[in-house]
Amino acid sequence: MLDDILAFMKGVSEDITSQIYLVRKQITYDFFVSAFVVRFDDSADEELINETMNKIFYHLDTRPEDWQFALHLFGPRVSAAVNKVQGSCVYSKQ
Repeated sequence: MLDDILAFMKGVSEDITSQIYLVRKQITYDFFVSAFVVRFDDSADEELINETMNKIFYHLDTRPEDWQFALHLFGPRVSAAVNKVQGSCVYSKQ
């Protein structure tokens, strides 16, 4: 499932995605989501970032698996969280 999702994300991002992170976010004792965090190149156009995030959101929302996803844009608060999780970077352009 991860390979298919990453292929989609990279395909719709027009090569502006620099990193993608995946962490398990525990909501309650028996409920969690797979949270994707997408980091874009610093020079990426904001409109293209928004379009890309929307495409990714709808793709995750319509997956046939009975799985819960969350989608976040990489930023100062989110980066602090994902950097604490070793191995959370599942794609890096470099």
